Amino acid sequence: MEERGLAETDLRAMLEDAADYRESAAPGRFIIATTFGVQNWEIVVEPDEREAVLVVVTAYRVES
Repeated sequence: MEERGLAETDLRAMLEDAADYRESAAPGRFIIATTFGVQNWEIVVEPDEREAVLVVVTAYRVES
């Protein structure tokens, strides 16, 4: 997420402050709605059940 100016700690904080989630158009992925600073963001994640982790695919700001 370096191209977005986000560090791993930023993404972890954003996930902790998640407001909502929904299924993505891509099977097995979810979109998490959150904020960072004063901006609204969405984080695309994919659960890896075998490893018991949540893989962050991408994150992007939501334009109003």
